Amino acid sequence: MVLNAAYLVDDARAEHFAKAVAELDAQHPLLHLYLTGPWPPYSFSRIAEVLA
Repeated sequence: MVLNAAYLVDDARAEHFAKAVAELDAQHPLLHLYLTGPWPPYSFSRIAEVLA
């Protein structure tokens, strides 16, 4: 694995993002790109900062 990343994508842009990932996957046959989700945005918030 070279990269494991999470992206916070607005619902209105999710289809565009999925198409972009599919295009990149098609353009780079030696790479395998996997798109999963949607997942809750737990990685993009910090409860301690919100409560402070």
